[in-house]
Amino acid sequence: MAELSHKRSISEYFLDHFVITTSGYFTEPPLPCAMDVLGPERIPYSVDYPYRPNASGARFPEGLNIAPDDLLKVAPGSAERLLSLRA
Repeated sequence: MAELSHKRSISEYFLDHFVITTSGYFTEPPLPCAMDVLGPERIPYSVDYPYRPNASGARFPEGLNIAPDDLLKVAPGSAERLLSLRA
């Protein structure tokens, strides 16, 4: 049997193929944790309507202790990039 050659680590494959969201969790720990592990560009921000109110979701990022540039990568940057929404 031929030996497989792995040129990339598992984490590299994971980062190339997965994104996650903390949808509906309006507490600070999950979002920074996800950003630390995957990077802000892989965390599209979402609200999870109708299970969580849009107004709460819209206010939540305003109070976070996250660098403004990173927050822009999450909301709205990630979704725009992942879904090719930019003109």
